[in-house]
Formats: sequence, C-alpha cells, structure tokens
Amino acid sequence: MTQAKYFEVRHHLLYKKNKRNPDRPLRVIKWTEVEPVLYMMHKHPTAGHLGTDAMYYKISDRYYWDQMYRDIQEYVKTCEECQRRQKGHRKEPLHPIQIGRAFERVGIDLVGPLPITKQNNRYIIVATKYLTRWPEARAVPDASANTLAQFIFEEIICRHGTPKIILSDQGRNFISETIRILCEKFLIKHKFSSPYHPQTNGMVERFNRTLCESLAKVKGDDDWDLHIPAVLLAYRTKRHATTGYTPFQLIYGRYATLPIEALFPVESIEIDDEIDLQGSILQRAYDLIEKLPNYQNQARQNTERSQQKQKG
Repeated sequence: MTQAKYFEVRHHLLYKKNKRNPDRPLRVIKWTEVEPVLYMMHKHPTAGHLGTDAMYYKISDRYYWDQMYRDIQEYVKTCEECQRRQKGHRKEPLHPIQIGRAFERVGIDLVGPLPITKQNNRYIIVATKYLTRWPEARAVPDASANTLAQFIFEEIICRHGTPKIILSDQGRNFISETIRILCEKFLIKHKFSSPYHPQTNGMVERFNRTLCESLAKVKGDDDWDLHIPAVLLAYRTKRHATTGYTPFQLIYGRYATLPIEALFPVESIEIDDEIDLQGSILQRAYDLIEKLPNYQNQARQNTERSQQKQKG
C-alpha cells in the first residue's frame, strides 16, 4: 500500500506521479506494451537508435514501468544495427564559446562527399544553434558557395531569424565572396575556427558524427538523404546532458508529441469546447512567456557550468 500514493487513475489509465515534472504524470506501461515502446523509441525511423541513457531519458519523460532502465539497456545491447556500428569515440576537449540567446550564434559545417543518392545528393550542410543545440540539415548535390548561401538564407534566416554570429571552418566555400556578401547584407558576423584548433566548432562536429551514425543504421547508400528529417526529429527531442533539456523544449517551451504517443497517449488537456480552447491558448501563452525563458536561462547556466568543469 505504501506505493499506492505514487499512482493515480486518469481516464481509465494508470499513471505514476512525476517527481521531475508534477504537471506531467507518467503513463504506466503494461508488460505486454514494453516491446512496442522499446521499438518505437529505438528502431523506428524517427527514433535515431539512441544510446541507453538518451533513450531512457526520452522514455522516462513520458512512461514508466518497473526495471525500465535495465530493459532499455538490454534492448540497446542486442540491437544489431547499433552493435555493427559501435565505436569508441574520444571526446574532444571543447573550447568554451559565449552562448548568447537562442539562434544568436550558429555553427555551420559540411559533411561529404558521401555516396551519391537517387536524388543526386552527395553532401549534407549542417547547422547547430549554440544555446538550444537545435540542428538543421539539408542534403545537397554540391558544396558550392551558392548552395551554402542558399541554405543559410532558407534554413536559418527565413526560418529562425537572422543570427548575430555564424561560426565555420576556413574551407574555401565558406570564405568565398558569396558568403561574405550574404553576411554583409544581413549584418551577420562570420567567425572562423582555427585550423590548429578545429574543436572550436566541436558542437557541430559532434552532431555531424551523430547524424552520420544514425543515417548509417537506417538507410541504404542511395537513399540516405530521405532519412535526414527523421534523424533530425530524434536529435531535437533528445535531452542533452550539457543543457539538461531537449532542443525542442528550448525552442517551443513544451515536450514534443512523438509518433509513439499515437499508440500510447500520455496525459494531455483535451479541447472539447470553446472554453477549453481558450484555456489551451492561455496555457500556450504561459509556456512561451514564463516557461521558455526559464528553460533557456537554466540551459545557459548548465552549459556555462559544464564549460567551467572542462577548463579545470
């Protein structure tokens, strides 16, 4: 009976009270539902074959069952795709960079050449926001300065607003006149990582590695470009140890609704009438005005603490 106080029934479903987020109870998963949950949160195209800890955090933000971590650990250990691609990665020391606000500082890089796809793509342009860790990526057929400039304009400026600073390496396509004119036109300061210290843009380098490894587990050589959006979703909804939040939370001020929630819905406010709709709008406004700045400030502090630890 002592455990009963931690559980409650809502809409005929059993939930466990959530210590981390009291407003978001955890749906209790039956033993017959565990396997589908593990599949959807690891092998599904939008799951990204995350490691044990990342997968555990993503599931434990929504669901609960006894010995959950052990089951997740065993599932990852027995995943053929993960074992085939398993490598030991040496963590590069990070060079602390001033974080700024969301979308204020953006790291950008180029991956490739890769095997040519049916769509004639062989490169990936990648951008990552320094505060939120929010990634953007696009498969492209070439690595020309014009293609890079188009990506910066369409995927960064038009979608998220103009950043103050873009950080890249000193590849000739990045130091081109085309990129210089674009940055000048939008008053963007373009900074370059040192060829002797490429880790200055290490956050983007790490995402590149994650992106390529995830694509290798779900794609063929001629269709890897079709899987980029799904891999981006997996990364955007993964909690990052440095910030303590998912990129999605730091942009939208709420948890993302994942495909698995169509099978196993979690507790949410149902909108049945105009009053509920109005209440939902007010709740959304509260999320944006109150929660989002708090999330971002906490993420900034967590990142700065992590940088101080690395410095020694």
